[in-house]
Amino acid sequence: MQNLDMECAKCGRELAQLDKVDEKILASALSVLEEQGVYACFLFLNAQGKEAGRKVSNKLASFLPKVPEGSPGLGNGDLFCCASSARRRSG
Repeated sequence: MQNLDMECAKCGRELAQLDKVDEKILASALSVLEEQGVYACFLFLNAQGKEAGRKVSNKLASFLPKVPEGSPGLGNGDLFCCASSARRRSG
């Protein structure tokens, strides 16, 4: 069985080591993630994070399809698939 705490800790360590990514963007992204969810976190990173935000977003986007093994957090690899599907159904 895969230890998700360890996998998330590894990802967090890798995020902290990215060039031009400071503690402020990571803290802000974690706050958005906790309060508003995954989709909002990706929107925040891409809208407010500039280059650093895009680096974090890309790292997370590569992490989610692999964890947890056998049941990835990002099923088909499309970050915005659910939102665009919902828009098509309601629009």
